[in-house]
Amino acid sequence: AEYMGGAGPGENVRYYYIAEHYGWALTQLFDVYGYGAVIILEEDLEIAPDFFSYFAATLPILRADPSLLCVSAYNDNGKAAVVSSPQTLLRTDMFPGLGWMLTRALWAEI
Repeated sequence: AEYMGGAGPGENVRYYYIAEHYGWALTQLFDVYGYGAVIILEEDLEIAPDFFSYFAATLPILRADPSLLCVSAYNDNGKAAVVSSPQTLLRTDMFPGLGWMLTRALWAEI
């Protein structure tokens, strides 16, 4: 497929291809297969033993709070030396898009 939109000066058109691919994939998962939430995971990551239970536990929070974009399992600062409590969830205005979950309701909104 050829990208038919316009990239401005200095823009990398590959980002548009990636966005189109995400759009296609999320449309398939939400609109064709009818999933209520999906987890997006980059292919080269190893998951922790509690990866799926973490997302299962945070899905009700994501559904209940419309101000949340997603739940992420990635934290640049999630190292033992800088984490004060492994049970604490924090909000951020960053989008750490390595392992994250979003809902069909958000997909319908955006």
